[in-house]
Amino acid sequence: DSAKLTSSLIEKSVVAVSNGTAIADQTAKSLERIVEGTEKTTNLVDSIATSSSSQADAVAEVTTSVNQISSVIQTNSATAEESAAASEELSAQADTLKNLVTEFKLKEDSTSVYNHYTESTPTQHDTTNLTFTKSSKY
Repeated sequence: DSAKLTSSLIEKSVVAVSNGTAIADQTAKSLERIVEGTEKTTNLVDSIATSSSSQADAVAEVTTSVNQISSVIQTNSATAEESAAASEELSAQADTLKNLVTEFKLKEDSTSVYNHYTESTPTQHDTTNLTFTKSSKY
């Protein structure tokens, strides 16, 4: 009886060891898959870090370019304002000159010089018949 009991215990032990070995093999395979997954994740994180660094460099370049464009726009705006002011000044001076020129009269027909020269466009103007009529405006 003792031999049967010992034999039964040995068989149960062999089955338990066999089950334990199967569980250990499954655990080892699971750990291998975990290690592989961790390696893939590490590679992906490295790739993301590299891409993020490249994107940060590109954003810095775009920021620099936008700042340069902004500077050019500010310069152009200031130049446009100066040009507008100069244009207004020239327009005012042209009006003043026009008013002064209308005071000059031609001897033969008393037509103003301004009207005479705006009605015809000769290449050279004869100024020998000009007289100046003093105006109280200026």
